[in-house]
Formats: sequence, structure tokens, C-alpha cells
Amino acid sequence: MAQHNPFETPAPGVPPYGAFDDRFDDPPQLADRGTRFVARVVDNVLFVAAAAPGYLISGVGESMGSSGMGDTLLLLGTLTMVVGILGLAAKQWVLISTTGQSLGTRWLKIRIETLDGRPLGFVNGVILREWVVPLVGAFIPLAGLVDALFIFGDARRCLHDLI
Repeated sequence: MAQHNPFETPAPGVPPYGAFDDRFDDPPQLADRGTRFVARVVDNVLFVAAAAPGYLISGVGESMGSSGMGDTLLLLGTLTMVVGILGLAAKQWVLISTTGQSLGTRWLKIRIETLDGRPLGFVNGVILREWVVPLVGAFIPLAGLVDALFIFGDARRCLHDLI
């Protein structure tokens, strides 16, 4: 496989660096369970980090009671959490729909793709995997556990992968 120069000007019709291209092994190999798990943990830790400043601000506001400043800090903390979480989520959704990688999967050098190696796109990568599955889990408590346990099958695919 030829070396890829990230500083080289892309030729017409060549996807930009980081997009789906020929730099990955052919045929694609499934990432092992541990790497997939760590990538998901990294993504979740990033969401905790995105919410942490707002959580801290809200905690200070709550400790001040329902004084004017306390209420203001509670509101500011809540808004900070919402902006942090939605900002990170939007970044993740763009990455997943365009490159098939969240930040965690990118850092661990794996990606999400269809069985024939194509990019997921927004519907499969974001709506079905990132919105529908958690929404079902909100109404069916064991859905998340069942989803995760599917990875121990021979195909090493979670329930959200099958969707």
C-alpha cells in the first residue's frame, strides 16, 4: 500500500484526508470487541467532560440557594451543559455521517461502515444508530443491555449494527 501524504493537494475526485479512501486495509477487518468498547467509553467520557463545566456552575448556584445569584448560576450552568452536550453531539454526528468515525473510533483508528464497506451516511449512522436505539432504550430498560450483548455473537455485531 502506498504511503499517504496528508500535505499533498488532493487530485480531482479524491476524498479529503480523513474521508473514506484506500488508506484502510482491503478487505476491511472487523475491529475487536475491546477496541470497540474502548472507543465507546472514550465517546461517553467526552460527553461527561462537555457537561462538567455546566454541572459545576449549577452546583455552585444550588449551594447558594434560591437567591438571585444562585438562580442565575443554576440557569447559566444548565445552559452551559446543554450547549456543551449539543455541540459535541453535533460534531460527532457530522463525523459519523461523513467519515464513519466518532472521535473515539477515530482516535482508535477504527470506523463504522456498511457490510460492503460504504460510508453510513446520516440516516444509518446518526438517526438509526444514535437517535432511535437510545430512544427505544429510554422506553425499554433492558434494550441497551441486549444491544451490547449482541457483540458476543459470532458476527461481533451489536443490535444497533444490525439495524
